[in-house]
Amino acid sequence: MMSISLTEESASVLLSYMNVEKPIPEYVRFGVKAGGCSGFTYTIGFDSRPRKFDLEFESCGIKLLVDKKSHLYVKKTVIDWSNELQDKGFKFNNPHAKGACGCKTSFQIDLDEMNNKNNICFKCPFINCNREIHDTSILFSLFNREE
Repeated sequence: MMSISLTEESASVLLSYMNVEKPIPEYVRFGVKAGGCSGFTYTIGFDSRPRKFDLEFESCGIKLLVDKKSHLYVKKTVIDWSNELQDKGFKFNNPHAKGACGCKTSFQIDLDEMNNKNNICFKCPFINCNREIHDTSILFSLFNREE
């Protein structure tokens, strides 16, 4: 399975944030939600346990959780950290992103290209569906639904 990874710099920053939390979280949750300037937004947070549809990874000694829906869009992503004066924060090096806005936390995906490469429909919960009948509201409802 293709994992999500951290750079040493981003892991160090995450550990410093984790050590301030009470109790100290066991996992960092990485995901995607519909929205932002470009269609999708990255999310990072802490969690104490995996959920039913989570995938677990480990990078730089930090345990990461990614829900299966988000993983479709962020597999192989490297999470980095920038200390630049005007660009401080997490940086997402996502090979599937086809565009991003200036905030660098919002991105676009070429869904048709991903569908064709993987023979999986990313616009609905079905494999090999009739892709000609989609409505983008289906995609947004999938990402905005609580687990």
